[in-house]
Amino acid sequence: MRSAIILTNNFSKAKEELLTGIDPNFVKIYEEDAFLVEHSKQVIKEAYIKEKETKYIVLIAKSYNQYAQNSLLKIIEEPPGNVEFFVFIENISAILPTIRSRMMIQKFFYEVEDEDIGLEISNLDLETIYAYVKKNSYIKPNELKVILETIFQKAIRSGVTFNEQELDSFNNLFKLINLYGSPFNILLKVLMMIYQKRG
Repeated sequence: MRSAIILTNNFSKAKEELLTGIDPNFVKIYEEDAFLVEHSKQVIKEAYIKEKETKYIVLIAKSYNQYAQNSLLKIIEEPPGNVEFFVFIENISAILPTIRSRMMIQKFFYEVEDEDIGLEISNLDLETIYAYVKKNSYIKPNELKVILETIFQKAIRSGVTFNEQELDSFNNLFKLINLYGSPFNILLKVLMMIYQKRG
């Protein structure tokens, strides 16, 4: 198996499925809530420890610090012999474009009971979009993050695919939430993007 970004809504199931049949003696797993520079240093050190067989280094986190990602860039681009990386993430927009461009993306999605956000992605029309955006114009940033993440995952599971430019747009919109960007504008941009792709 080649190095890959693993986009999933269930870390545990995806890890089990991906690593089935691989000798656990040659698997190194780093699982954190937030992947920081200190963790990237451990990973780089581990990558240079030689093994007689291919070694699989698995990174699992809900978020990856930008500086940690930058420190991993060179070793991902030019890994030591017999080393493959798997980077698990719930939201692909959390991974820097420089890393995304160097790794293929594998999707492992499982049936879950979605967060009830009061919106069906499969039945979007302009009237529904406007009503939904207007209704959620004044929600708090944390609520907006949940809605945006749920919309993204629902869209992918419904068959919508996003190109690099669109993934970057998602990433920028998440950043806008942290800067208290307008929920109206953020939701409108996302939903119109999905509506046009489904159209």
